[in-house]
Amino acid sequence: MNTFCIVLGLLLAPTDANTPVEPAVSDAQPPSQPAEAAKPKPSAVRRPLREGPYHLELQLQTDFPVSVGARIKAEFPYRIQLSTGVGTLPGGYVDVINAVVVAAGGYDDATADVIRSTLASSLVWRTHLGWRPLSKRGWYFEGGYGLVTLGGGITGQEAIVLLTGGTAPTGGGGGGNTLLNYDVRSTLHMLDVETGWRWLVWRDRIVLNAALGFAGTVASKTTLEPRDPSPLTDTMALRTLANEGEAYLDDIYTDYVFTPVVTVGIGYRFF
Repeated sequence: MNTFCIVLGLLLAPTDANTPVEPAVSDAQPPSQPAEAAKPKPSAVRRPLREGPYHLELQLQTDFPVSVGARIKAEFPYRIQLSTGVGTLPGGYVDVINAVVVAAGGYDDATADVIRSTLASSLVWRTHLGWRPLSKRGWYFEGGYGLVTLGGGITGQEAIVLLTGGTAPTGGGGGGNTLLNYDVRSTLHMLDVETGWRWLVWRDRIVLNAALGFAGTVASKTTLEPRDPSPLTDTMALRTLANEGEAYLDDIYTDYVFTPVVTVGIGYRFF
């Protein structure tokens, strides 16, 4: 009975309506959010050099059997390329050209020796315009103009006769000097094309290049001048002989200096 009264009293006890009722709080806490991964600042992200529209690089290369030298190349929007370079024609490359022409029956070994002696010094300048069609690939093709200057000498009138196939004249009557030394200067104008591939390594700074091409002589101008001019060398017969020697060498260059070209190079890209 007493228990019943106590329960009844609790049920009938007044309650304060203004007393807020605290909501039940779950003991489980929401999982903590993981810290956002640190993102590099835009300025800290290195942009690959190959993505830019403008590039400039300097290469050391050989264009066998035309030249050994250096070339600077620039690339513009739409991957248009412009390059120019200078080099020299090594004697070993001349020997290769001579061997090929002799084997093909163009001239004999004696003529090859004379041609070799006229190439004691050389300068090769080549300028190309090209295009790299694929933005993600290193394949390119280009073509252009080459200027080759050659210098040397021919010792003895017999060498001039060898070039022309003529008969040795005397040196003007008095004394009959038949051994004259001539300075030879030749200028060759060439057209060439090439296609190849270039690779970018080490942070896109080092450039490796390999290509195949073809070069040919379209015009040539040769001069033969006596090394020690004198009245004995200034005769009609010797001037005619020199003119024939010039024409003979020009024919050799324009008829036989057509060659495949193998290019291998390594360079540095500035940007």
